[in-house]
Amino acid sequence: QKFEKAYGQTRMLAEKAPDNLAYQSLHANATSGIGDYPKAIELYNEVLKKSPRQVMLYVMRGHAEKTSGELDDAITSYRKAISCNLTSS
Repeated sequence: QKFEKAYGQTRMLAEKAPDNLAYQSLHANATSGIGDYPKAIELYNEVLKKSPRQVMLYVMRGHAEKTSGELDDAITSYRKAISCNLTSS
């Protein structure tokens, strides 16, 4: 139920400020939290297209993919997170 409220609030923020990647990321997280993993993956992909160095977004996308049964995609996302983290060190 807490994610339902967060989902509504982050959706409003994301719609009012579509160029704000922090709001878009929060909305993707809240969408995942309510269990709409396909939509969350789509939202993570949109943010990652604009800002591909976001390690935690790859991890969160991987979690959504894993939970929705897309194991190969999840592994790819987790590997991308590791790769980004290693190159940013």
